[in-house]
Amino acid sequence: MSVRDMIAMLSLVTLIGSAVSGSPQPLVATVEIEELVYTWVDSENGSSPQWTYGSIILGRVGEDLFFSATETIPDQIPLENCRWVLMQRTDDGWVEVQRDAVNRTREPSPICAFEDGRIFMSINPAQGPPEEHSTPAHPRILQFSAADPTAPPETLEPAFVDDAAFSNHSYRGFGCDPEREELLLVNVENYRGQHYSFRDGDGEWSSYGVVPFPEHDSFKDPMVMRYLYPQVALRDGAAHVFTKGGIEDTDEARHRYRKARNIKDSLRPSLGYCWSPDIANEPLGEWVAMVDVMEQAGEVWNCDLFVDAAGDAHILWWEASIDARLRPEFFADVPLTRAIKHGSVRGGELVFSETLVEGGEGMPPVRPVWAQFHVGPGGRLFAYYSQTCAGEGCEHPGWSNWVVELTGEGHAQPALVELEHPMGTLFMTAKPNGGMAPSDTIELVGRPVDVPMTINYIAVKLSQ
Repeated sequence: MSVRDMIAMLSLVTLIGSAVSGSPQPLVATVEIEELVYTWVDSENGSSPQWTYGSIILGRVGEDLFFSATETIPDQIPLENCRWVLMQRTDDGWVEVQRDAVNRTREPSPICAFEDGRIFMSINPAQGPPEEHSTPAHPRILQFSAADPTAPPETLEPAFVDDAAFSNHSYRGFGCDPEREELLLVNVENYRGQHYSFRDGDGEWSSYGVVPFPEHDSFKDPMVMRYLYPQVALRDGAAHVFTKGGIEDTDEARHRYRKARNIKDSLRPSLGYCWSPDIANEPLGEWVAMVDVMEQAGEVWNCDLFVDAAGDAHILWWEASIDARLRPEFFADVPLTRAIKHGSVRGGELVFSETLVEGGEGMPPVRPVWAQFHVGPGGRLFAYYSQTCAGEGCEHPGWSNWVVELTGEGHAQPALVELEHPMGTLFMTAKPNGGMAPSDTIELVGRPVDVPMTINYIAVKLSQ
């Protein structure tokens, strides 16, 4: 039995023991750590330290905790004006252990960690001179050692199709199966599709390809739905990708209305999903529009992805009912609402969905903002989410963070996480698809809503 399994079993016994003799006790979320990781400078290149929100920038190897920071290079013109910095949590706080002294990039560099101490970082270094505004890029993987994180990393070259062409806008996803020691990298090519490269447990990039973006009918020529910001997950040989779709408005009347009022002609109306039951031998399948709100010009964002022991893919997303800017002309009678939702996907089909929190017109005055999964011992699944509330009827005015257990048939009563500086949007929890073992402690990093240009680390203990 591995150390990870022993920790998970002991934690599970603790949680179960508290509720052996009756109905389950309410969930309690105790904040154990809330601290600054680092401050950052706006790169002015359209990105930020959490821009690759589909992937993870926090990794743990035993007692060692690592963070992939994004640093803006002084006096370097955008867009490729950032570099990665690997940080480690110590008794003296978060310290820099290594930074890129050679390459430039635009976006954050997500990481995965294996129990044997290997740490993998996805990088996308620019290939052109520093005086150019935008140049091609070359996706690679760096391998560090948790035992000596200051040592120069090994560079790994993922395999892609021969004509793949990458840029500084990678919209990439990076994840792993720590038990099988496998990696999956997903990287966009403009309007073509998402390229993927799979590294098996023997260290071979044994499967790769591209999933083309689908076309949609419109009043103009067919338009491409670009599925971006992917979350990726590997488990027991299967691979799953969950993304947010972007497209121009396909409705001519709405298009003309937007143009006349100088409203940006873009939608985020679809959540795309593709998968392979055996990624080593079967390519990723075509995109499936798992959630679609295009008809009412609504908006959906993918928040998170997790695959359970049965092979079901769990998805989290937030959903706005309509585009409020179009309301006077097209949706005057449609209530404006916003929700965080959870669903499960089996065999490429959405078989279950539920609303975790919702607010808006005709509802409580809460505005759900963001959510992430947390995996507890024994496969218990939780959602950590943020919301804000204003006006009459707010039990918790302003920003607040919550955690709720997902039972598979519904969800339990959420517990308030009493933070000094609540998280807002795009925060990230450490999860198995980044190498994190199941735990009764939620670990996450993100931007607090009340302290600009900072990233905080939080540890929240769950008990009953």
